[in-house]
Amino acid sequence: GEIYLSENNGSTWTPVNSNLTSSINSLNINGDNIFIGGDNGVFLSTNDGIDWVTLNNDFPSNTKIYSIAVSGTNIFAGSSNGVFVSTNQGSKWTTINNGFPEYTAVHSIIINGTNLFAGTENSGIYLSTNNGENWTAVNIGITKITMVQTFAVIGTNIYAGTNGNG
Repeated sequence: GEIYLSENNGSTWTPVNSNLTSSINSLNINGDNIFIGGDNGVFLSTNDGIDWVTLNNDFPSNTKIYSIAVSGTNIFAGSSNGVFVSTNQGSKWTTINNGFPEYTAVHSIIINGTNLFAGTENSGIYLSTNNGENWTAVNIGITKITMVQTFAVIGTNIYAGTNGNG
């Protein structure tokens, strides 16, 4: 995987991942910190992508990180093993899967105010109103449960994009 930086609105791109050892599935910036989720876990750069540190403490082996969302001091990682949260910039991760079916992969996470939404593989959309401590399925109106690949928020409108089945 590669990370590229454009400093001129996309006219040119420069690679900025000299020691990154993973494919890139997700990218999120919080202040001066750049977080990457990939097939080999979570990575952090504090110097515009020049150097990367692996933040894989507490993840089960072979955990793929599909999405990263940041809210204040909380970093949420959607993964092949559910959702993890870190409250200390990725030094320690805790599993927060209460309410998900067993072995649920979470491909997308988005924060809207105090709500946290997780898009899963084959189980639809889940909502947490308490920073991921508990999750509830919110699939009314979704006629074909499939992989929820991405979310977008505009005001109070939340869009969910699926992979397969429309």
